Amino acid sequence: MNPGPPWIGVFNHKNGTVSSNTIVRNNIATNYNIAGGVNSSFNMQVKVSELMTHFMAPFEFDFHLLPGSSAVNAGTMDLAPGTDLEGAVRPQGGGIDLGAYER
Repeated sequence: MNPGPPWIGVFNHKNGTVSSNTIVRNNIATNYNIAGGVNSSFNMQVKVSELMTHFMAPFEFDFHLLPGSSAVNAGTMDLAPGTDLEGAVRPQGGGIDLGAYER
């Protein structure tokens, strides 16, 4: 079984309680399903057909950004981790990149 396209969801609790103290920021995904009470900013939504214009090899699970991606330098440092998934210091350019890896 192959996983589907990247998406992000934050839902209310099964008892209906609204999410609180949740931030969704600096992401790039094909869909967002964000419940009320969630702070969502600096996220980019792309179509599955656009994944190859942003990522090195998304269908082989290589989500490093391509040099021309509009996700490069598009994030904010506000509450962002100081390093990416591989430990690279953020930012490397004029701003942090969206997604898990700093270009």
